[in-house]
Formats: sequence, structure tokens, C-alpha cells
Amino acid sequence: MAHRRGLVFMLYILVFFLVGSALFGRLLPLFNDADSPLVMLVYQVLTLLVPLGLWLLFFREGINLHLPHIRLGTTNLIYIVGLSIFLQPAMSALSLVGSLFFPNLVAELLLEKADYPLALLIMGMAVTPAICEEVVFRGYFQSTFKEKPLAVMLLLNGLFFGILHFNPQQFLYAFAMGIFFAYIVHLTKSIRAAIISHFIVNASQVSLMVFLSRYMDTHTEEMEIVVEGLENTEIMEIIQYSLLGAILLVSSIFAGFIFYYFRQHNLERFALWGKEGVGEEVIAEATQEEAERGEVVLEETGQTASKKFALLDYALILAIVALYVFVVSGIH
Repeated sequence: MAHRRGLVFMLYILVFFLVGSALFGRLLPLFNDADSPLVMLVYQVLTLLVPLGLWLLFFREGINLHLPHIRLGTTNLIYIVGLSIFLQPAMSALSLVGSLFFPNLVAELLLEKADYPLALLIMGMAVTPAICEEVVFRGYFQSTFKEKPLAVMLLLNGLFFGILHFNPQQFLYAFAMGIFFAYIVHLTKSIRAAIISHFIVNASQVSLMVFLSRYMDTHTEEMEIVVEGLENTEIMEIIQYSLLGAILLVSSIFAGFIFYYFRQHNLERFALWGKEGVGEEVIAEATQEEAERGEVVLEETGQTASKKFALLDYALILAIVALYVFVVSGIH
């Protein structure tokens, strides 16, 4: 079954990721500048694209079979950019929740690398992850779950995306973003949707952290006064959290409106394609639930999306989660 191969693939990716990370750590001294963002680029390729390539070679599959590549169109592009921007306060709020329990290692890493050229940082921490992670998760893995209910695919996609980061502080927002990326690919039938959104999110966060770091370095005295005032004044803390809450509320409302029209646009788009008799292979990927509501035209595949997972499926999922818990508990 396709979805079971996807689960085995995810377990394989995680094991390869761990082994590859250990070996890569031993190779770091060979680099002239081990902290360079370009090293992160190489790391992503070696731990994600290389194992995917070996897997496809073993099963004699082409990657194009697993990458939905329908043209996005200008309207979708505008919606995706808007969503990627207005969802970031919510993502930051989830990251803040994670920071209450675990150290924010990503923020510390960015601050350490803030002196590198911004273009290099974006290449290593935005462009490469957007391509490598999306091809693995929203490409190959998501394609193996076409026959399963949409909710199952989304939840597992988010779960494994959060696990792969091997950072408990990142897990909550990575889980949410994994679901979001998976859904926009499902909706648009294009891997480009997730790659673009992922890039915008990462590049924005990197640029913001670098700007703040450099600003703090050049305005040390002013920042110390601001930080001291925020720490010592309860009223300032109330103002600070109120402002953040207002930004979160407003941005979430905007994101909700954009998401509604984005979803309607794509449902109407594929329904129209079905009526015109073109794009049948795309329409066939739609969920049975959407077809029953009359939102899209769905070809009969003779398969139902309501089959329950077999015991082996549960065992594979538990093995992946157990591996994550074991590694994270050892690190922390």
C-alpha cells in the first residue's frame, strides 16, 4: 500500500538524518568555516535530498511522479504571499509557547550567525530548507497518502515535520506549519505553493533576527534602556503583551479572510476544469469529501478514503515518535 511505503520512508529518513548528522559532525573540522551558512546548505542536501534520491533509485521511481506541478497562477501567488506574511505572528506565538519549556536554539543560532551576509543566511536557512523539506514532506511523503482521508494526511505530515526538526522548542509551530504547507499543496495541486510559502516564512524570520541583532549592536545603550524598562515595569509588560496580542488578533483575522478566498478560488478553479473535461488527473486527487459536497468533480477510483489504519501502520508511527522522544531526551 502506498501510504505504508510513505511511513517506512519517513522512518528511513529519520534514521538517515540521525546517522548523517553524526557523520557530518565529524566532517565539520574539514571546512574552513564550519559556521558558514553554506555548510548548512550542504547539510540539508546530504540529510534530505540524498536519502530521497537513494530511495527513489532503489524503487526505480521518478521524482516527478511525486511532485504535483500544476501552474499556480497570479491569483494563487498573491494569496500565498499574503497568507505567509499574516500567519507569522501566530507562528511566533506558538514558538513563544515552546520557549516557555525549552530554549530557543534557533534564535541563538541566528544571533551567532548575524555577522554573515544576509544573502548567505537566506540561502542556507530559507532557500535550501524550502526546497529540500518540501520535496521530502509535501512532495514524496504527501503523494503516498492520496488514498487516505485528508485529515490523516495533514496530521501525519505536521507530526513528522515537527519531529524531523529534533528540537522540542520548534515542534509546536513546525507541526502547525507542516499542516498548513500540506493543505495548500493539496488545495493548489502544486508543490510550488509550499516552497514559496516556506521560503517567505523562513526568509522573513531570518531577516528580522539579523536586523534586530545588528540594530542592538549599533544601539547598545538605547536597547539596554528599553530592555531594562520592559523588565522592571509591570505596566510596560502589560503594554508589551497587549500590543503583541493585538497584532496576533489582527493578523489572524486578515489571514482568515485570505485563506477563505484562497480556498474558494482553488475549489472553483478545479471544478471548472472538471466541467471542461481537462485536468482529470488533477481532479482525481481531490478528496471524496469535497466531491460529495459538489465542490469538485472527482473521478471514481474504486478506493475508499475511510479504511482504518492496519496495526502495522500504527506500529510504524509509534516507532517514529519513540525515536524522536529517545533522541530528544538524550540531547536535553
